Amino acid sequence: MQATQLDLADDEDLDTRRRPAARVAVRVVLLLLLLLVVVLAVEAVVAGLSLRSARDDGDRVQAALSAGDVGAAGDGVVSLSRHLGRADTALSGPHWVLPEALPVVGDDLKAVRRTVSALHDTVDGTVDPLLGVVGTLQDTARREDGSIDTDRFAVLSADVARAAPPARRSAAAVDEINLQGVAEPLRQPLGRARDAVDLVNDAVETSRNGLVVATALLGADHRTSMLVGVQNLSEARGSGGLVGALALTSADKGHLEPTTTDVNDSLVRFNTPSDEPAPRPGEACTARTCATCAT
Repeated sequence: MQATQLDLADDEDLDTRRRPAARVAVRVVLLLLLLLVVVLAVEAVVAGLSLRSARDDGDRVQAALSAGDVGAAGDGVVSLSRHLGRADTALSGPHWVLPEALPVVGDDLKAVRRTVSALHDTVDGTVDPLLGVVGTLQDTARREDGSIDTDRFAVLSADVARAAPPARRSAAAVDEINLQGVAEPLRQPLGRARDAVDLVNDAVETSRNGLVVATALLGADHRTSMLVGVQNLSEARGSGGLVGALALTSADKGHLEPTTTDVNDSLVRFNTPSDEPAPRPGEACTARTCATCAT
């Protein structure tokens, strides 16, 4: 009996000691959760302000490109990359996994984080380096004699090839986002961002193909010839119209020189059709009834 009372006393003492420890543990957990909420709130505000500045930078870049001012566009892209990088950093980190697991806002938050990361990768890894190359290309692509420096095109081709993978990865990332599943206020801005990323990816792929054609036409590797046809504006129909004049042009290492000029009759002899009806089956074809008999 005495031993039982001692055991009960020991259990009571143990429970008494455990209660403060449990309260301390609960307070620590609540404090950590509060700290996490504060950190997430601060980073969300930083990301929002940075994205607002990035939107203004994007408008400035678009206006500069419309005006043909590559230098101003390059400055805008640098600022755009900086603000997107700040927003991407604010929305990065393992602590964002917890709010992403919430049932209501988790998918929306995941879509926003993925879109911001894709935008930053596109601007920083594709738009910024390529725009800088284009700016230098404008000043160095043409030689003093007026010919095209094909070596510069080779450098540009290599830069475009390096810039293609980030654009392709970013486009694949945003295309996986189901915009129909996000909240209505986020659907339109996320859609514009996805369209911008896809546009950059398409432009890079088009540039790669265009540079292949351009280097071949300019005779970068060997002397080439091309046929240039000039279409009559009055004949610019949907069927293709008629080529009025033509020229054969040779290209060698960016030096372009016309070798032959002529008119379309040298390619195809056009005959004026007769006003008389075509011959019926079995009827002899004459020059009066069939304009093609002259051939």
